[in-house]
Amino acid sequence: MKEFEKLNIEFDRLLVQTQRFKLTHEQIDAGRWVEMFEQVKEWKGYYGFRFNIYGNEHLIDGKEHFHFDNKAENIHCKIDFEGNILIYASKKEVPANILKDLKYFLDDDIKKVLKTMWDRLNPHLRNAN
Repeated sequence: MKEFEKLNIEFDRLLVQTQRFKLTHEQIDAGRWVEMFEQVKEWKGYYGFRFNIYGNEHLIDGKEHFHFDNKAENIHCKIDFEGNILIYASKKEVPANILKDLKYFLDDDIKKVLKTMWDRLNPHLRNAN
């Protein structure tokens, strides 16, 4: 799905800025950004974290959620749209620095995108909370 790919690409780009180039969220907010020029190729994900929302979902503690996974690191969890971890489906946890970037990434615009995806994929739970 194109929407999920765009979310995954944008989150990975943020991680490159904070993890690889060590920019702070304040520097990014002020307009600082390091561009990397590489040969154009299909995006594979530098850090491997992926967003997903499935159809026929359920609420967890009355909250809509997305799946946040990194198959290579065996990290699987369900997170609400505010960035709070609701369930770990694996023994490994999301590293604290990645979780901090995820909460920063989940601004109002991204929350609206996630909510729209949730409503479209789970019409039986639309406006349930």
